[in-house]
Amino acid sequence: MWDSHRTGSDKPGTIQMKSCKFFARRGNYDISSQDHLCQSKKEQLPTVQRQPNARESNAAAERSYIMNNMTRGKTFSIFTITDSLSSLISLFVGVVLARLLSQTNLGIYREVSFVFSFVTPFMLLELPTATLYFLPRFKGEERWLYIKSTYIFSIVVGIAFILLFFFLSPLLEAKGTKVQGTANLFILISIAAPFTFLVSFFRQILITIRELKILFSFGIVYALCSFLPIAAYFLASNEGQKLEFIILAVVTQSVIGAAIAVSYFLRSKAKQKDSFKLSLRKLFCFIQQNWREQLRYSIYFVARLPMALLSKDFAKLIIMGYLSANSFAVYTIGAVVIPFLPTLRTALVNTLVPEIADKYHETGGISKETLHVWRRAIQLTALIIIPAFVFLEIFSYEFIVGLYTTKYIDSVPIFQAFLFLIPSYLLTFDIFLQGTGNTKPIFVSSIIFLIVNVILSLFLLKFLGLVGPAIGTVIANFVSAAYLWSESRKVIGEAPFGAAVRKHFLQIFVESLIAAIVTKSILFITCANLSYLMQFFIGLAASSCIVLIIWYFSYRETLRDFWKLARAMLKR
Repeated sequence: MWDSHRTGSDKPGTIQMKSCKFFARRGNYDISSQDHLCQSKKEQLPTVQRQPNARESNAAAERSYIMNNMTRGKTFSIFTITDSLSSLISLFVGVVLARLLSQTNLGIYREVSFVFSFVTPFMLLELPTATLYFLPRFKGEERWLYIKSTYIFSIVVGIAFILLFFFLSPLLEAKGTKVQGTANLFILISIAAPFTFLVSFFRQILITIRELKILFSFGIVYALCSFLPIAAYFLASNEGQKLEFIILAVVTQSVIGAAIAVSYFLRSKAKQKDSFKLSLRKLFCFIQQNWREQLRYSIYFVARLPMALLSKDFAKLIIMGYLSANSFAVYTIGAVVIPFLPTLRTALVNTLVPEIADKYHETGGISKETLHVWRRAIQLTALIIIPAFVFLEIFSYEFIVGLYTTKYIDSVPIFQAFLFLIPSYLLTFDIFLQGTGNTKPIFVSSIIFLIVNVILSLFLLKFLGLVGPAIGTVIANFVSAAYLWSESRKVIGEAPFGAAVRKHFLQIFVESLIAAIVTKSILFITCANLSYLMQFFIGLAASSCIVLIIWYFSYRETLRDFWKLARAMLKR
């Protein structure tokens, strides 16, 4: 009876205790004796646990959804900012070196760097990529054992990399650069291997465990180290030492990154008051328990490596093997990667794959919410990708000649062909395959890419020259993406892109095309006497203003939601 009149501020048993003391005062009873009775009655009362109502449950679910969006958005933003900064600095360094070095020396430097980046994935066996899938399932000590195993693997494989380049350097000089005395450059750059491997694992680990502040700080520091090759050029005392000093600067950057990775590991252990003990027995037991599953996941990634790398860089290998260093320089300038744009795709993969994998381990499938998040992310990404593609196509001549001078005017058609790869950054269907551990279709897509690319590149190289392999690469890329689309549809249970997403893409393309054409026409009439680089930047500013005005009326709600999310992220 008393419980029925209890207010929200009362706890279970409070009213019953008050009633006992009240009757004790009225009846001149001994309160101390009544306290025992009250206590026994209080113990008999059932504990009433308040159940949340539907409104509170919905509010909690909404808060959880917002927090997930904020964490997801932070991860995407931080990775995009740091990686874009690194790409932008690399582009700037490439432009400066192209102006400072002769065309032959630039070709040699790019060939040495290309061989290093080409061999690196073969040595890493795609294990950094597997980190996104496996690390979320490990907790506590197992997580630290996994991280230790990646660090030790990086060092061991890095030493093997150095030995490999030491023995192959004469062959690389004879068949690659074809310039006497460049074998030492291959040996010198191989020293960066173990440190570069550590950095690769470290970044993936930070992304997976959501150490966003450290990821941001590390990304900024590592990106700024990309300026070292320019400083090395001016530190060299004579022309013959220029390339050696530049490559030594690349090695120094990787050493700095590895030092940060190791220091983070040691400081994290110190904060947990856990001494650093390298127990090989525990480590080997951990590897023995998990290597089979990791091998099953990674085997298709590893098997696709030759196909993926050969298909992506097949033309570079042909040009490097049969043409001069000058031709290699012209082709690689045309194949320049635009900063920020590829980062959006990588950021999407690194942000969503751990989340998809985590939920897949729990539910065994892909939820509607996950598919909605992916589609929404693609729509927002398209607001940047599609206008950038249209603008760069129309202003491609101004971009290449303005940055690299007329010395590389032959790179313009190659650049225009490779720009068609930019829309493919939106075709991130492999996220669902990678997040669910279904990596076999990714391997098959690499085979398709390789076959189509080799046939088209060799055929078109003969008839179209250096622009032919670029066209072949683009066509092969979209054929491979079509196959991944069909396979991801089987995993999801429906088409990845809905009608609304396709309509969204078309609308953005038309709006961007109008903005770019209007800007180009105005510049042609009013600013024809300006330098190509000035025309490019003026066109970029004008096109951006026109597109933003159109977006204000077309995507007002989308931009408003994005701004709210950004403000919430900044406040946190």
